[in-house]
Order: sequence, then C-alpha cells, then structure tokens
Amino acid sequence: MAAMGGTNEIRLVTTGTRGDAAPFIAYARQLMDAGQAVVLLSNADHAALAARHGVPFEAVCAPDWPQYGRDEAAFFEQVVMPGYRAVFDSIAVAPVTARIIARTGNWGAQFAAERLGLPFSRIALQPCAIRREGHPVSRREIELLNGFRADIGLPLLDDSGAVPETWQDTVCFFPKWFGMPQSDWRESGRCAGFVYLDDARYRPDAELETFLAAKPPVVVSLGSGMQHVHPFLEAAEATAERLGLPVLLLSGFTDGWSPPPDILVRPHADHGYLLPRARLILHNGGIGTVAQAIRARIPQIVVPLMWDQPDNAARVQKLGLGVHVSPCDDMADKLVAVISCLLAAVEPS
Repeated sequence: MAAMGGTNEIRLVTTGTRGDAAPFIAYARQLMDAGQAVVLLSNADHAALAARHGVPFEAVCAPDWPQYGRDEAAFFEQVVMPGYRAVFDSIAVAPVTARIIARTGNWGAQFAAERLGLPFSRIALQPCAIRREGHPVSRREIELLNGFRADIGLPLLDDSGAVPETWQDTVCFFPKWFGMPQSDWRESGRCAGFVYLDDARYRPDAELETFLAAKPPVVVSLGSGMQHVHPFLEAAEATAERLGLPVLLLSGFTDGWSPPPDILVRPHADHGYLLPRARLILHNGGIGTVAQAIRARIPQIVVPLMWDQPDNAARVQKLGLGVHVSPCDDMADKLVAVISCLLAAVEPS
C-alpha cells in the first residue's frame, strides 16, 4: 500500500496487543521501502518485534494488560490515558512537516494532530472500527479526555457518550468484500486489503518442525492478550483424544498444565509459516488471525469473547470461511463436534 502523501517523517501510532501492532509494523516496512522516514509509537512490549523488522520505535505506554476480565476503568486511567499524553508529547517535538497515521480510536494522536495542525490519517483494522456516530466512551473517559484536551488547549468534548471521528482520509486494512461495506458507514474509506507481517527469517525449532511434518495439526491460537485459556485447553485435549488429531496450542498462559503427547504448546509461532501447514484453526477472532487463516485457505472456528471478535466471527461465518461458536458451558464437546463436521466437509473420507 502506498504512503498517504509525501512527507519527511511519518509517525505511526497504535497500541494494544501484538495483533494490533503487527499490521502497523508491516505498513511501516512498506513506507520505509518507499523511502519514507517512519517512527512507530506503541506499547513497550512491541519494541522487540519492531526491532526485528528494522522499524524505528518509541514506547509510549506500558505493556498491554490481559484482555479478558480486566478492570477496564483502571486500565484506561493507568495505561491508556498516560499513553495518549505520551503520544502527544512525542508528536509535539516531531518535525513541523510530519504526518500522523493512527489506528482508529487513538485520541492521543487525533488530539495532537488537531492541536498542532498536522496532517492526519486513520487506519481501521477491522470493519466494526468504523462507527457513524463516533467512538463510544464512558462518562469517566469523557471526563479524563476533557482534562487532557484542556491541558493542551483544545475545546472540550460534549457529553454525548461518543468521541467524533471523521473519515475523509481513512484506509481500511481489510478488503471490501470482508467489510461488505456497511450501509451506515458515512464513507467506506479506501480498502487496502489485509496487511500481513511476514517474517522471512522465521524458522521453527526442531521439535515443532518435526511435529508439523508428521501430520497437519489443528491449531488452537489464543493470542497474546488472552489468559482465559482453560476451556480451550479442555477442547484441545478432547480433540486429540476423541478425534486422534495432533493439536498445536499457541498461548503464553498454560503454566501448570501438562498436555498429552499429541499436543504441542508454544507461546507463539509465525502464522504465515504455520497456517499453510495446518488442518484447521480455532481462535478467538482477532482480525490478524482471521486474515492469516483466510490467506492460508484453511477452515476456522471462531469463539469470540470481546471487542471486535464477535463482528469478525459473524463475517467469517457469513462468508462461508468458517464457523462462529458462542462460548458455552460444554465448550469442549461443542468444539469437537464442530471440528469433526468441518473436517468431514473439507477432507476426503
């Protein structure tokens, strides 16, 4: 995807999980290859990933908290708001000809561009990020955002429960057919297609390479911010035991669990390498994993828990790319049945 206009420096801004950072790092590489000067502003825990891909990086907030069950009000006050202020401080000392390109909903970047009069573009990682009536926020969040705006000399937001966003210069990091586009979008923006962070240097360890070569596994990928893994561990065990299939489980939160021999656990594996070698993927519906599974042309089972995941899951099912399964008490039984049906439909008997 080409840069949005010429400049002598671009500040890319995104915070959140690895899945939120990866497409921005991929885009940064595209910009740099086109001769642009780029600095990525994001969570401190993405510094190593940016460095691996040679992208200049500045940490603007603490590592992302686990997503499921966290205290959202405390997270907003302790991580998000300090991040917005750090983004503003960074942009305030950027060259006067800098351009700001930020993920939807990053008010530090949007307010900085508004206050400093810098050109501003927005990136939507998923269709549900585009909201006609603005980005919904709580009364407390409005209070904190208005304190921030007052400190930097901007007029206060009204108490409508939403922060307005404009879409005059928006790029959607998904294809139009995935966005469908929605009838309530004021404008769909430019759909650039999915953006993939491929790691040409990635090599699996010897055990993982042997595991993948023996038989295509079912992949259970739970993301970098998901600690609510117990139901999926049960589903992985049931899949291996009842269906006789190898399972590769990707999660950094399995301490204390002893997987059976047919299950291999890794905190992370490059999806661009892994998924073309997989039989099927079970995941929570992050847009990056959805995109990788689509590219690999493997069935996906999506069990959404929060944020954009339910909308992504609904689109996957509507497009015939996989199955949307709602969380339930008998999760292992349900998922084993769905896996069996999906594989029966796509694999010869």
